[in-house]
Amino acid sequence: MKKRTFLCFLALLCLFGSHLELYAKVAAGSPGGVGYPALPSDTLEIGDRLPFGKSFNRTYNHGGKRLSLDDFEGQYIVLAFWSSVCSSSTHALANLEGLQEEYADKIQFLPVTMDESRKVAEILEGYPNLQAVDLPMVVGERGLLRSFPHSTLPHFVVLDADREVVAITGLEDLTAKNLDTLLATGETSFRLKEDIRIPFENSEGLISGNEQIPDKNIGFQSALTRYIPGVRGAQMVSDERGGHIQLVNVPLYKLYRVAYSGKDLANYFGDNRIIAEGFGEEELFTDRTGIDYLEWMEAGGHVYGYEQLSPPGMDKFAMMREDLDRYFPHIEARVENREREVWAIVKKEGANFPPSTAEKVWYDVKPTGIRVDKSTLTGFVYYLNLYFMQNSAYPVMDLTGIDYPIDFEVKASLANLESLREGLNAIGLELVRQKAIIPVLVLKKTGTPKAFMP
Repeated sequence: MKKRTFLCFLALLCLFGSHLELYAKVAAGSPGGVGYPALPSDTLEIGDRLPFGKSFNRTYNHGGKRLSLDDFEGQYIVLAFWSSVCSSSTHALANLEGLQEEYADKIQFLPVTMDESRKVAEILEGYPNLQAVDLPMVVGERGLLRSFPHSTLPHFVVLDADREVVAITGLEDLTAKNLDTLLATGETSFRLKEDIRIPFENSEGLISGNEQIPDKNIGFQSALTRYIPGVRGAQMVSDERGGHIQLVNVPLYKLYRVAYSGKDLANYFGDNRIIAEGFGEEELFTDRTGIDYLEWMEAGGHVYGYEQLSPPGMDKFAMMREDLDRYFPHIEARVENREREVWAIVKKEGANFPPSTAEKVWYDVKPTGIRVDKSTLTGFVYYLNLYFMQNSAYPVMDLTGIDYPIDFEVKASLANLESLREGLNAIGLELVRQKAIIPVLVLKKTGTPKAFMP
């Protein structure tokens, strides 16, 4: 399976007591797409100007000084909107640092975030590829978001020397070719990034919303949608008032991931535990991001929505699997045990792990480490596979044999393999690459899609 860019998450929270709470808080939309809260906007568009003298008190990598756009007189300025909860926009900072070195005093790349300095420092220090980022940044900033509202990240606004907006674009178009054309001719060849945003709350119901009937008393409902323009991709699983599964604008294979992973954190079927057979190139997966990804979604047949409302006590995941068989009869899905290369967490010889003495389950997760009370390693491994090591070619597996609750703390950059190894080693564990028989999700195309599938 192809390696894909990091997904953006609404949050990576410390609470781990409920599997379903974690599912409900993770956005699983397009790569590079997490939304900001809605803000009142005084929107500026291409051809509008930011005022001269525009300055910012809260900065990072700027010696604690006030930063003004006038500091970059005679240069183009690229405002790069990013957030610590969106990995693709965060890791794009390393690319911007390289572009800044290349274009020196001709173009100034200026990252802008709502995050405060403390959070920015934590993120940059937590990832080895970001530790060399030295770009001046505007932090804790909402004013520019009102001028340039957007719902997906990263988001770029290009200003000329007169502070006129000459482009609003995505990461895929911020290329050397387009930048060279801009400098040589003053003409822009950037595609316009238009973020159509239809406000939507998971509690409203994707299909069942109807303001004329406030309480519909639905006992059971199952529905499939095609791509819905303007609605941000997301997923939510809840047991509130029975069962509720809701996925909006997600790639087809993620419907199967939710249905077959269920609540089993030990067998979360990440990209490196899904095997596709018989599908054409980009039919099921894609490496595209941003504007290119939007075009892939709009092409049809790739992205769907699914919602299920079910009574208490029913196995909502089993019913979802049955639904997928009906909706997509040309796809055969099954879980098989196969030999795979894995990153195995094993105990060091002589290491001792006493039972937990904590009063309650607690997870404190940061890019720079994790502290766990009263739990096995299952949740920790789940976080690694879901977020920090989701792009690894090999899944992380707990092969320690520790099947009782313990207390432990791993101090490491969780997204960096060597740092993670060192952190595990410090508490008596090792991370080794080896072969193991593990459950994998196999998706096999056995026929032609039905006519209702564009």
